[in-house]
Amino acid sequence: MAADTSAIRTVEEARDALAEVLEFPERPRQIISMMEKIMYCRTPEARRFLVDALDGFIRGGLEQMRKKRREALEKKQAEEEAARARELEAQIQETSAQRREESIQAAAPTDGGGDDDGPVPIVIVPSQDELKILEELGTQLDALNLAAVAAEIFPDLKTKCQPWEAARAIFLHEQEAREFLLQGARLKDHERATMLAPAWDALQRLIEASRPEWARRADEIKSLVDEHFSAHPPVGGGADASVMFQVLLMRDDYVKDMLEMIGGDRASALEAVGGLRGKLDQLLEFEAERKE
Repeated sequence: MAADTSAIRTVEEARDALAEVLEFPERPRQIISMMEKIMYCRTPEARRFLVDALDGFIRGGLEQMRKKRREALEKKQAEEEAARARELEAQIQETSAQRREESIQAAAPTDGGGDDDGPVPIVIVPSQDELKILEELGTQLDALNLAAVAAEIFPDLKTKCQPWEAARAIFLHEQEAREFLLQGARLKDHERATMLAPAWDALQRLIEASRPEWARRADEIKSLVDEHFSAHPPVGGGADASVMFQVLLMRDDYVKDMLEMIGGDRASALEAVGGLRGKLDQLLEFEAERKE
């Protein structure tokens, strides 16, 4: 089948292009065809839809994106540790040279204090916990992106639930959510009116089942996040209050800890938001570097 080289200007056209790509049974052919479609996108919205669909539906979904991000983070960590080791070694050599020069000009101590002239050990502790946090935050951002794709496949999603609720369902139950999304994504525009309902109903049930018991208190978390960003506005390329809020609500452990702190120590809750925001900013900077 020859590649369709017509321009793609709207998300609706991109949605039909995705359905065409998914008709191919082989994944390599799907990837090639999708890359061709992306090349002919003429608007950022259409391009973003197809790029996120490529990662979420064709290249392996959240788990594959998690694996690639983990590998990239570990590579970056190894490079930073090697650079740090070289810097420390240079500092040690410079310090040793200075001490030898000083020993020539002054009498050596007689109390055994000369041990200070020995080599300074280099200790580099891999921050595995930090890598895990960044990895999890990255997967949560991927789930948000996939939720945006879902909202174009199922337009009613934009009014029936909050973006974080759809993203949370995808984050917690990726395989089931991906199955329903693919059912909808395979439909051409003329098929959607009569054939979309079953997949949409199944996705709604999954979102409802994923809704947490604390959902009614989500506004308290939003108020906390807004208060933090009011005092510390977003920096260029970093997280904003909306992304921070939605990322927080995908994790029960984050939310429960913060709701408990809000009730007793709001300052600590704000500090916790700031700490997580710092990690999210770090991740976004890393992702920007990966795309360069």
